[in-house]
Order: sequence, then structure tokens, then C-alpha cells
Amino acid sequence: MIENFLKKNIGAITAILFFTPLFIIALQTGVSLTNDSCTYLASAISWESKGVFLDVFGNENTIWPPLYSVILSWVGLNELNIILLHYFSILGSIILWIRIFRSTYSEIKFTIVLSILLSTSTGFLLCEKFVWSECVFVFLTSLLLINYLKFLSTSKNNYLIIATISAALLPLQRIAGLYIIILILSGSVLFYTDVVIKNYKKLLVHYLIGLLPFVLWFSQSLGGMSEREEATFDISFLGTVLYDYFLVTSRYLLPVFHDSFLLAGVILLFVIFYFGLIKGEQKIKLFSFVFIGYVILYIVTIFLKKAGDGHQEMERFLTPLYPVFCFIMCYLFRRIDLQIKNKRKIFFISILSLWMLYPCSRAIKNSKLYHQLPQKTGVNIPCDFLLQ
Repeated sequence: MIENFLKKNIGAITAILFFTPLFIIALQTGVSLTNDSCTYLASAISWESKGVFLDVFGNENTIWPPLYSVILSWVGLNELNIILLHYFSILGSIILWIRIFRSTYSEIKFTIVLSILLSTSTGFLLCEKFVWSECVFVFLTSLLLINYLKFLSTSKNNYLIIATISAALLPLQRIAGLYIIILILSGSVLFYTDVVIKNYKKLLVHYLIGLLPFVLWFSQSLGGMSEREEATFDISFLGTVLYDYFLVTSRYLLPVFHDSFLLAGVILLFVIFYFGLIKGEQKIKLFSFVFIGYVILYIVTIFLKKAGDGHQEMERFLTPLYPVFCFIMCYLFRRIDLQIKNKRKIFFISILSLWMLYPCSRAIKNSKLYHQLPQKTGVNIPCDFLLQ
């Protein structure tokens, strides 16, 4: 009985064992705050006390969607409550992805690989450390993608209901949720055409309900468009953004000691495009399409806004789709393993096991760095909202 339990839940157990110590190390000294954090906290307080979203100066906060501030007001501005919110959001996301992988592919060894990759994510540790909206955004993204995929595979309404609720909340957490919703729609039309045609009425209702809350919020103040920066077309800045992207994705694979190592990020994008989007099975094509599309749209957004650059910001923005990246990579690892003979299998698994030491050591190093961060990082606005 215990053996069956361990076998069935080996991925989740592995994730908890790896993820929890890293989380404790990083968050033992509490959360850290940036200017973004202070705005979220100020909006949470004003929502709870006055029913409106105000920034730290008492002005109406119309730029950012309201969901994270509402959630903060619900859990309270107690630091421990926020830490637990972030912990269970990310851990829940990790377990969701492990479960969908395990139910799709039988090999335990690649379930364990996926568990370790997800639970040692530096991006997850970064977003957990700061009072940012990404942790809940990661969870909602995972709920949407996984349940939408299950609906496409089974046509069961319960999966579509969960996906619809997730879609309705997603862009209220971060506007980038619109990218994900649009990409899922486009990808499902491309790769699940028959299913979409068969269920077009249900899916039409799904997308109408999913987009309606955002449209209602946006229509109140046009999403703060009057306060946002105008679009710019600085080609040299585009080079900076691309550098940040390839730096972050190269570090998914290996330590970057020199700019030549950024080639790893280029190769990685090609691998996902060719072996995932072109040659992958149906669900992998959908995931690859969403991942590549999200990357392109975010790079274009940062380029036009000329804001949000820097490798830490890029790591933060790419984190919601990191589980998709890991899922695709573990699918490719499994595919390689199935195509090679026994002696080469041992060699391949040995190399893979040695490589897994890199994300583990990187996560340990970064969890120690985050442990040392002060409570306020680069804060230059009023920010005395957090309760100890």
C-alpha cells in the first residue's frame, strides 16, 4: 500500500522535498518589496477600507489589474500570510504539471526530472521572494492551460468550467493573461481543429465569459492608457531586450560565463520550434505555440514600452510559462530515450542526471542570495503597509 502510494505520488513528493527547503532558505528573512510591491499593498489597503484602488500617493490606481490587490486584502497584509499564499500558489502549480505529465507519459524517471526542474526554478524563487503578482498568475496560468487541454482531450464540461473561471481571472491578475488566452485560442484552432468545430458553442461561451471581466475593468478607465508610456521604436533597445531574453533562457541550461554562451538560448528556441511546434505531438505543438508566442509578444511589449528590461525583469516575466518549457523539454528527453538502444540509454540518463545538478546548484545559490536581500529593494516611494 505504501509502495503504491509512493509510486503514484513520487513526482509530488520529490517536488515538495526539493522545493520546500529552498523556499524556507529564501523566505526565512521575509519577503522583499519593490515599488511595484508598495503599489499592490497600497491598493489592497484602500480596497479593503474604501472600496477603491489607490496608489501610495492616494491617486486612483488604474494601470494594473485589481485581482492581486483584492487577494492581498483577503489574506491580510500580514507577512506570513503572503508567504503562505506564494508558497501554495507555486507548489500547487508544480503539482498540477507533474500530474498532467504523469497521466500522459508512464515513465517515472522523466516525471522525477520534471519535478526537479520545476521545484528548483530560480524564477519561482525570485517571484516568491517579492510581493509581486506572478505567483498567483503562475497558478492561474497552470489551471487554465491544463484544464483547457483536458477539455480538448475529453470534451468533459467540468474541465472547461475550471478553464473558464481561470481565464476570467487571469487578465485581472496581469494583463499578459490576454496573451495566453489569445494564444491558447489560436493554438487550439490550429492543432485541435476538429475538437474546436465540434465544441464551438461551448468554446464561444468560454471565451466570452473569460474576457468579459477584463473588458469591464478596462472600460472603467481604459486600463490607465493615459498614464502609460507612449510606444517607442528604438532598435538598439530591441537588441538589449533580446540579449536579456537569451541570457535568461541560456541560464535554464548552463551557467553563462561569456556572451558566446547565449547561443544556448538560440538553440533552445530552435529546438522548441522544430521538435516541439513542427514535429511534436498534438499537445506539445499547442504548448510550444503558446510558449513561443508568449515570448515574442512579451519581447515586443517591452520593446514598445521601453520599460521592464533587465535580466531579472525578463526572468520574472518568463516565469509563468517556465512549467510549459519544462514539460516540453521532458517530452523531448523521453522521446530521445525511446529512440536509443539500451547501452546508450544508460549513457543518456547518466548525462541527464549530471546536468540536473546544475539547476539544483543554481537554485541553492540563488535561494541564499534572496535570503540576504533587505526588505526594501530600490524603493523610493512611501511603503509602510506590511504587517510583521
